[in-house]
Amino acid sequence: MSDLFQDQKFMAQARDLLIATDSFATNNVRQGLGGPFGASLHIYNAKTGDFTLVGSLCANAVLSTGLAGAHAEDQAMSPQQVTDLKAKLTAMAPDIDGLYVLMSSSGESCPSCHAKEQILARDLVESGLLLPDRFIVTFGATYEDTATVAGFHDLPYFLDIQKPRGEGAIPLESVKFGQVPDGYGLEFGDARTPLALLITELGTFTGQDLRTPGNLFGDANLNAIFSANRDLKKLGSDAPWDVGMGKSGAHNKSVLYTTDTDIGPLVYSTAQWANVGKIVSVTGTMCSQPEARGIDDATFYQVIGNPEYKHPQSSLSVIRLEPFPNEAQHEWKDRVRQMGDGILYNGAKLA
Repeated sequence: MSDLFQDQKFMAQARDLLIATDSFATNNVRQGLGGPFGASLHIYNAKTGDFTLVGSLCANAVLSTGLAGAHAEDQAMSPQQVTDLKAKLTAMAPDIDGLYVLMSSSGESCPSCHAKEQILARDLVESGLLLPDRFIVTFGATYEDTATVAGFHDLPYFLDIQKPRGEGAIPLESVKFGQVPDGYGLEFGDARTPLALLITELGTFTGQDLRTPGNLFGDANLNAIFSANRDLKKLGSDAPWDVGMGKSGAHNKSVLYTTDTDIGPLVYSTAQWANVGKIVSVTGTMCSQPEARGIDDATFYQVIGNPEYKHPQSSLSVIRLEPFPNEAQHEWKDRVRQMGDGILYNGAKLA
């Protein structure tokens, strides 16, 4: 990998792709679809020097969808684009020793997006579609840039996930399935696959595990959170991504009950963005499932929380490319001045 980073032609092309995501994100802000973040997924063939775009350029879609996790990188790793990526890699299999996957992200990935990148990278390797250490993530704007310019506080989320599990801002507890309130314990007792239940003041939402080779992030917990987001959007909520919002507009504590007894970083960090008040593992159901292939959730948590992206079990390389214009975030700053900070969606109040 270090040899590739010394390749001036590769680095120049990678930077051009990164700047293209920023331009795409700028237009995204102007259209009012979401935040100032863009991403794209490419295959790089070191033998030919060619980049192949997977699907299309993508941008943050939180405002347009209401989903707390609809970040630019998430959109670039949608089920359709992952399926497309796998099909392209399969077709290029004879050149596998020269193939790399490149995620270009205009901003430094938040922990939830970083977890998804790691999950995808591990899945590609485990599936025999990519050699180890061939997944690269490039970014332009740092957490500090994003906070200063655009007003998003990704850094506190990253710092929070570096704490030992259970000591972060979102409490982690456990109960037996019969102790889940309002009779929902029966539902957990009958579960044969991973199940999640999100209880909010505005309703109760269930999520089942829908993961497939194309849909790597169809986790039961995420499905429960996104079900709530969709319902809140239908109800006309000004902040459907915030499941802690009560009927009065005040923030009330929502609780996510889950059969996962070993909470991983993707669930935790998505709960941050959705402002979940507490995560409770329901024990005795035997329906827990790791977030990523080939690694337990406790270790995976440490991978995502590593402050320098250097954990020995990381499945990808992260590098910042400079100089970077960061036009989209300045466009967003101007939009916030015009419309007010109500369009910010910072999730859990960690800053």
